[in-house]
Amino acid sequence: MLTVLGAVLGLVRDQAIARYFGASDASDAFLIAWTVPEMAATLLIEDGMALLLVPAFSLALTRRADAEAAKGAGAAGGRSPTPYGSWWRPPCPGSASGSWPVPGC
Repeated sequence: MLTVLGAVLGLVRDQAIARYFGASDASDAFLIAWTVPEMAATLLIEDGMALLLVPAFSLALTRRADAEAAKGAGAAGGRSPTPYGSWWRPPCPGSASGSWPVPGC
């Protein structure tokens, strides 16, 4: 919902710039001055958050799977020791099964 609202407001902004400034050096300067910090924010903040949060969530899921595996299959009610089912295995090292078919793990 916020993405749609942001796109609509961006369209309104671009139409206002086109109406008041037209195709001039002032509008070109404004658009360049707007694009540089917008791109820097996207690269540094959004991609940086993904770079930090994805490994943290993966670690939390692996620890959760290890804790469920330590309780035993009987305590889990016959469920898979991972939150995703039997098709997913936690990353090496620290897998829930204790073994990994990749050399060095």
